[in-house]
Amino acid sequence: MPLINLEGEREATTQDSEEYGKKVIELLNLRGYILEHDSNFEGTFEDKVFRNPKLDGNISTVIEIKDTSLGLNDKKFIVELGKYLLSYQKSQFNLIIYVRNLSNLDKWKKVFDSVKQEEKEVNNLFEKIKAQDKTFSKLKFENFKELINKTKVYQVSYPKLIQKIEELKQDNIFKTEQDYLIEDENLEYQKEELQGNFYFVKNYPKWIYGYKFKENISIKDFWKYSQADIFSEREGYLYCLREFSDEIINSYCDKSTYKKIEWSEIELWKDYEIFLRKIIKTQIILKAYDEGFYYDRRKKILYKPHKNLKEEKFKIKLQSEKTRYLTRVFRNSDSTINFVLHRGIKFNVMGINGEYFVVFNNFRVFSEDGKKIMIGDHAKRLNAKFMPIRAYNNMEKSKLHFLVKAIGLVKYNLLQRNQFFFDNCFKLDIECKTKNGEIFQENFDYEDNIYPTLKEFFEE
Repeated sequence: MPLINLEGEREATTQDSEEYGKKVIELLNLRGYILEHDSNFEGTFEDKVFRNPKLDGNISTVIEIKDTSLGLNDKKFIVELGKYLLSYQKSQFNLIIYVRNLSNLDKWKKVFDSVKQEEKEVNNLFEKIKAQDKTFSKLKFENFKELINKTKVYQVSYPKLIQKIEELKQDNIFKTEQDYLIEDENLEYQKEELQGNFYFVKNYPKWIYGYKFKENISIKDFWKYSQADIFSEREGYLYCLREFSDEIINSYCDKSTYKKIEWSEIELWKDYEIFLRKIIKTQIILKAYDEGFYYDRRKKILYKPHKNLKEEKFKIKLQSEKTRYLTRVFRNSDSTINFVLHRGIKFNVMGINGEYFVVFNNFRVFSEDGKKIMIGDHAKRLNAKFMPIRAYNNMEKSKLHFLVKAIGLVKYNLLQRNQFFFDNCFKLDIECKTKNGEIFQENFDYEDNIYPTLKEFFEE
């Protein structure tokens, strides 16, 4: 939340506002920002909208340009802040304000400067905004405070903009051309295999088992059972790919309605495709349960609990894989538990032209006790403090295949058991690869090497 006065405390000079705006664009381009929208051409409310993939991923950066002397009592600017806040509450973005001259600089600092900020001044500005328009009544102060703390305000004149642009051109410290504009193939002609995150359902089980619900039991009652997700319901029957436990039978099932059905019969059902997707899902959850994973219905994610909070990490070693951790405890400076990170996996079952596939993706969740995952604003704040997960990145992809193995799908020869058999598909052999490809190997893990040094960064 910086307020940067590039002018010192002296009086700034003026210049045509359009030229001022062009120089702001040029400055941002040199810093790696890519212009997406310009109000001069598209009539958008926002002056300019940029993206900086290197720094912010898919989060956009809105630029407000004021080639004037601007004070915090300016009604037009106050209304603009209100509109930005309405937009921010729907979808977050970064906000940068360039102003030729900040009238009453000390007052600006009491709102936007992280060191000199005063809660009273921030609240007064928020109340002024709400008073401007009826549509602003839904604005929330916590969102306003968050937006203010993320906003950068620059006081800079036209001559100073030109000076900064020339300095950047000369020093080239951001080197954006190398990343975005210069095509550098740097290839070597050796074969390389690329794997996707799709798994093909190759073989189907021979048998499926079922019981009808007891007369006084409904699917809603059964859904309260902790491991209900390993069963599929159809027309009053529960189905599973393995024999039911005595606990399930005695609590929910009519023993006289037992079925052991060949898969060839199921293929004749009218709702076969819908049922098949359900039963494939239960098979994956069932195997994960066998390996000690939990399934969260709300987030539809499989994750490993961390049962011994005295241990920093829970690690496992899988065949032909390096030892990795599935959970990790992060502590405060006084050694109390701040939160627990869980590597998780999401999946989706889909059918294409009569064939069925499972799409897996990395995910990350947090808990306070090592078991029940957090939701809401606290979880969002934690997730924002970690590097984004990119499943197409080789490092993240290797973690993904590790998790698929960890939940038990490729640990056994499933063809010998009454289960589906999954096989990684969409393997592509290409004739060449980039020499720089090794930078994506997991020889530098942010979770291992960077986050442990930032303990205070996670403390609320």
